[in-house]
Amino acid sequence: MTRILLENGADPNLRADPDGSFFIQFESSETRVMKSKYDGGRTALHLGCARIYDKKNSLKIVRMLMERGSDPNLLCNGQSALSLAAITANDEAMLLLLNYQKTKPDLTLSHGLGSSLCLLLHPMFEHIRSHEKRLQLLKQLIYRTSHGLMGHHVIIPNQITEGIEFVL
Repeated sequence: MTRILLENGADPNLRADPDGSFFIQFESSETRVMKSKYDGGRTALHLGCARIYDKKNSLKIVRMLMERGSDPNLLCNGQSALSLAAITANDEAMLLLLNYQKTKPDLTLSHGLGSSLCLLLHPMFEHIRSHEKRLQLLKQLIYRTSHGLMGHHVIIPNQITEGIEFVL
């Protein structure tokens, strides 16, 4: 269905009306809603990257959308396609996005989320993949970021410093 729609001129960046999709409120933290020119409703790419089931077919959809010019840097409630792939353990989609030149792995997310790197390291999501897999993805993120961790603002909520000490 996705292929048929795209072949017949569907806009891969078409957005739904803004709603509560993908909104994350960290426990005991104030959300600082920061305006971003990228923020708006969810896109098909957001949905494909957020899939927690049937990841094989969602990867095909993500690939089709990227080939048709889908913008991986659009945000929905602070989340980019890359950050959604990171927090749902959709690792193949995450690697596909990281290999796409338009993807900004160091993009500052809105709603106080920091970046995809921050979410990958966040304790809330550490249970979704092994420690080794998190390290592999972290290396890929750092490699694709133009200056590595230099100048990268890492946001760790609730004074949790273990993640930063581990990275350093």
